[in-house]
Amino acid sequence: MEQLPNGFTLNLPEGAFPLSTDSMVLSHFVRLPRSARVLDLGSGCGTLGLLLCAVNESCRVTGVELSQSAHLAAIDNIRRNGLTTRMESICCLLYTSDAPPIFPAAPPAAPPPLPAGRTPAPPPTCSGPPLGR
Repeated sequence: MEQLPNGFTLNLPEGAFPLSTDSMVLSHFVRLPRSARVLDLGSGCGTLGLLLCAVNESCRVTGVELSQSAHLAAIDNIRRNGLTTRMESICCLLYTSDAPPIFPAAPPAAPPPLPAGRTPAPPPTCSGPPLGR
């Protein structure tokens, strides 16, 4: 269990990306406006979102993660730190037709190009609803 600013904690499940200097510096470097909404793509177990909430008392963070195990770890971290009204984790691919409308004003993303002769793999799925939805 990692100790974060303001008494928050981060549980890093086995195989998760470790807490790094990059996340720590980024959370202190960024200057968010009051009541900012943050979209964290590839949010993993919620590390950056937790750090941003720890140093910005009014921000709200939506994490989008492809890995179901990381998504579930993020939900656990969000709940343990009492951030269910300020953070959420969504497990999905953003460029599929069933992706939730996170920020309606954002244009849809196109999938990355594939090398000639390759077909895209079917998108992974997460079971259960995302936290807060």
